[in-house]
Amino acid sequence: GVCWLCCVLCVLCVVICGGRCVFVCCCVCGVFCVDLYVTGMDMFFGTSAFNTTGTLNITATNEIAYGHAVVNSTGPMVIAASTITWNNASSIFTPSLSFVISGSSFSLGHLPVQFSGSLSILVTGSSSSVVFNHNGVANLPGDVSIQASSLEIVELFEMTVSGSFSFRGGRFFLGSAAKFYVGGGGTFVVDEYAEWTETSVATFGGSLFIQANDTIFEDTTSVTVSGSATIHVVGGFTIWNNCRVYFGMGLTALASEFLLANNGELHVLSGGWRMNVTGSMTTINNGKGFISGSGTFMVGNFWTQYGGYLNFVDSEHVIIHVDNHYFHDGFLYTDGRLVELVASSVECSFAGELTAGNATIYHNITGFAYFACDISGGSFYLTAADILYTSAPLVRVDGVFSITNVNMTCEGATDWYASSLTWISTGMALMTAGCNGIIYGPVTIEAQDFRIENGANIVADGNMTVSALAFQVSANSYFQCPFIFVSCYSFRAQSGYFTTTLGNIDINSTTTATFIDGGRITSSHGITLNVGDHLFMTNGGFIQANGGPVAVMTSSARLDNGGRIQSSSSDVTFMSNTLSVGATGLFLALGGSIWLQADSNITAQTMVISSALESVVTSSYAHLSQGCSIASGNLMFFVDSALFSEVNFNTENMTIMASDNVTMFDPTVLLTPGSHLEISAGSTVEMTSLDITLPYDSMAYISIIAGSKLTLLNATLTAPTIHLFSGDVDISEYSIVSASALGYPLQSGVGLGGVASGGSHGGLGGGLDTGPTYDSVCWPVMPGSGGDVGSGGGVIRIDAQSTLRLDGAVAADGDQTGAGGSIAIRAASLEGTGSLSAVGGDYNITAGGGGGRIGIRSHTPEAGHALNIGVGPGIMTVGQGD
Repeated sequence: GVCWLCCVLCVLCVVICGGRCVFVCCCVCGVFCVDLYVTGMDMFFGTSAFNTTGTLNITATNEIAYGHAVVNSTGPMVIAASTITWNNASSIFTPSLSFVISGSSFSLGHLPVQFSGSLSILVTGSSSSVVFNHNGVANLPGDVSIQASSLEIVELFEMTVSGSFSFRGGRFFLGSAAKFYVGGGGTFVVDEYAEWTETSVATFGGSLFIQANDTIFEDTTSVTVSGSATIHVVGGFTIWNNCRVYFGMGLTALASEFLLANNGELHVLSGGWRMNVTGSMTTINNGKGFISGSGTFMVGNFWTQYGGYLNFVDSEHVIIHVDNHYFHDGFLYTDGRLVELVASSVECSFAGELTAGNATIYHNITGFAYFACDISGGSFYLTAADILYTSAPLVRVDGVFSITNVNMTCEGATDWYASSLTWISTGMALMTAGCNGIIYGPVTIEAQDFRIENGANIVADGNMTVSALAFQVSANSYFQCPFIFVSCYSFRAQSGYFTTTLGNIDINSTTTATFIDGGRITSSHGITLNVGDHLFMTNGGFIQANGGPVAVMTSSARLDNGGRIQSSSSDVTFMSNTLSVGATGLFLALGGSIWLQADSNITAQTMVISSALESVVTSSYAHLSQGCSIASGNLMFFVDSALFSEVNFNTENMTIMASDNVTMFDPTVLLTPGSHLEISAGSTVEMTSLDITLPYDSMAYISIIAGSKLTLLNATLTAPTIHLFSGDVDISEYSIVSASALGYPLQSGVGLGGVASGGSHGGLGGGLDTGPTYDSVCWPVMPGSGGDVGSGGGVIRIDAQSTLRLDGAVAADGDQTGAGGSIAIRAASLEGTGSLSAVGGDYNITAGGGGGRIGIRSHTPEAGHALNIGVGPGIMTVGQGD
């Protein structure tokens, strides 16, 4: 340059120091130059001052050291050496500063160092390093570019870069409580690792780009990036040990492994984000991620465990693609709108938690999903090949809970809370061991095989629709909701139950429906059960409607050991091809009627039919035996043939219509006053050990019609009016057909007399003021009149188109002062040694009743001479009978 004094001093220094150039104590006039070029082997700049208005080039073969130097250059500055050490309050004011180090190190530290412009450091030597240390302070108002094998900012060094910062090299290390402030963006391209550690602080006003083999944020370090962050690492991306990393405008990360651990925190404050981790992504030991904005995870294995969690805050759309997803005491939260998780498998266990906030979570799992953790928030959609909920997780979903799977098991005191539940399983869906669903809306279940057992339950405020091939509820499990609609291939309730709170239960089973061991369905309204093949109820299994009708349709059915079909307030309709009832099968219509139809056969042992109004039984063949009990208003049987063995009938009116045969053996028939018994058979009626008694009522009667033969064996028929019609009628010994004392009541009738007089009919009653005789002589059809203290006899009509064989007793006698009734017999042939009696009543205080009337029409009347026929008056009767 032009500074001759500097040249002289430099020559003297070279001579004195043997080639080592030392600039010291140039404080009198300093060094003033236009362009300054300084070249030497080793240089030391002490308390020196340089002022140039042009370019400043300082070149040393070996080392340059600065201490308390002041360099002021209005032009660019280039400093080149093998090694550069800068410390002790040196200052450089230049618009552009470049360090070129051919050796191994550049070191800057101790007291503050100031730069006025941009800074470039290039260290070209092998194993080279750039170190900022020793409590140094560097204020760099421009951009900074550093290239070296390694860059270290350590030992409480504080660097402030107003512009951007760029480093390229082998390693980057920020530690030992250093502070690193960058006003612009930061770029780090390193071959090995970038490590931010040891309570250091880094702040970037712009974006951050890191390309490295490994990137580590650790040890209570704080890193804040106002802009976006792009991190590409070949190996691992780690945030751990109380480190906090903040990315203001999004994150793009590519790594083989990602670790968020030991109270490390990742914050993505806004903007989009994308993480592509080819290996494992792990949040563990309270490692926390707070991520805003929409984005995508592409991960090999995703581990969230031991208190680690991810929180998606205000995320519009989160997509997570993983091979395997594991939650072990880990958490996933979202307050956004939509989270999509696509994985080969997912495992959530050991107090892990998925929380959706107001968002919707979609889990699309191609393999196995295991949940032993809590799930809560907005809506949750899960699709997987195989799913297991176990070990007491809590599912509390404010919106829709949707499950689609091949096979799923829910067990271990698991609780589900959701506004609605949709469960679609192409294989088996199993709720067991205390799995509980509390659903505030509708429930939809579609499954190949759906089972709920061992205390599991679903309670829903909305309707439940179930479609399955096999459907089983057992072992104290249950469903409860307003309406239930089930469509399945087979249905089984075994000590489990369905119940509705508002409406119907509709069950359609293509093959079978089984209710066993107390398994049941109860409806607050009605029940419709449609079974294609077979209905089986045993050991207390039952269906019960408490507010509406029950309708059952099936091909065949068996009720046994307390199996019950019941409506508490309405009708029961049962339609089947065959019905078999074993021990105490029950049909109950406590507030309505029973319509029991079996197109083929009904066989029953100890069956109970109870109806408040009427019971109608229709079948081809009905066999009721061994203590079956029927209690009803009106009872009607419409059958081809019927066999009643030891059956108890308690009814108002009883009608049996058979196209073939009716057989009644030792039944108990109780008919209420005013009722009637009608039996009509196309072929035969056989009544053995029978006692049917109808109390007096003008409307009460017994009518038995048999196409070919009516047989009474040790049977008793008692009614005010009895009609027997058949081809042959056989009333055996010890059988009784009686209308005695069931005619006109006392003090009534056509032949009523005055005080102290007997009633009249065929003959006059006793006493002084008797009534008239009446009725047909040949074919009597009217009852006897009552006297002043007794009733007359009723009416018996027997029509035998062929033969009447009477070995028992047919009687229509009067009671006390009542007149005898009517017996009308039409028979082609009359046989037997029994009796016909229409005698007036005996009353030895005042007067007896008049005799009744017996009319017999027969082609062989002489055969009746063996009969004991009596129509005489009672004791103290003036008149006589006909």
